[in-house]
Amino acid sequence: HNIYLMYGSIALIALGSGSIYTPPVQTMIDWFPDRKGLASGLVIGGFGSGALFFAPSMTYLMSKFSQVPTYIGQSVELMTEGGRQFANHCGQWEEVVYASASELAKLPYTGLTEGYYLVGTGSTGLGLAYTTIGLTYTALIFASALTLKRAPPLYAPAGWSPPAGSSGDLSAVRSVHVDVVHKTPQFWLLF
Repeated sequence: HNIYLMYGSIALIALGSGSIYTPPVQTMIDWFPDRKGLASGLVIGGFGSGALFFAPSMTYLMSKFSQVPTYIGQSVELMTEGGRQFANHCGQWEEVVYASASELAKLPYTGLTEGYYLVGTGSTGLGLAYTTIGLTYTALIFASALTLKRAPPLYAPAGWSPPAGSSGDLSAVRSVHVDVVHKTPQFWLLF
């Protein structure tokens, strides 16, 4: 519930995605100049297929880290203060909430009984699951980054020669000026 935290999180996600995505694509294109499309496609496909592992991993970790809220009973000594309910639990007044059977059915837990539960107890395990996934991904990315090796300048695979007119110099590549790009059909087809 903090806009600065939200934008900071978005910036971190963008920085992480850009840092993970760009270096392997460029490395593959350098090593396979004769099959740039295939090389970049494989990397991009691998990047996208991470979601196939992410969803089941998150479900598993959340089930391992989840905690059931503390149930204190159906009839308890109550006190209401400022619109909040407090129950005498173990000699202390603690905030409670009453959960009906229909409300409990919406929760990711099984076997909960209708009644009063202590506020602030229980967890879906989402925070710890994200932390675990984040640390695992970070370790994998750093380990993978250590294995990347740049191709030598003007590298060419055995038996392949660059197309005529491309000496590796980018000034020979045809370019469209930014003032004209919006007038091309390719821009509008991609946009």
